[in-house]
Amino acid sequence: MNIQIAPTVSALRQTVPADQALPAVVDQLTDVQVAIAVLENLEANLKAQLIASGLPEVCGTNTRAVISTTKASVTVSWQAVAKALNASEALIAANSKPKAPVTSVKLFGYN
Repeated sequence: MNIQIAPTVSALRQTVPADQALPAVVDQLTDVQVAIAVLENLEANLKAQLIASGLPEVCGTNTRAVISTTKASVTVSWQAVAKALNASEALIAANSKPKAPVTSVKLFGYN
């Protein structure tokens, strides 16, 4: 699936002349931010497709994507617990925050 991104990154100027009027700099910065937002949205959608596939890896023409999920975990604020004397399980639980599992996609080139 080929998607045309407008404005394309290559169409954006890579340098800004020092004498460029500041309103033009603002306009160019807006173009860059829009392009970044479009690309980040596309990246999230493509990663979601790979994650939804349920496959541990997918090979493209030049790149291999590895899809992995971290285990759920809990982080305890031991500093808060240590300040309290005779810390109960309830106090420990109140100063703990669970971390949801995270699924990531990493790309590796075939060089």
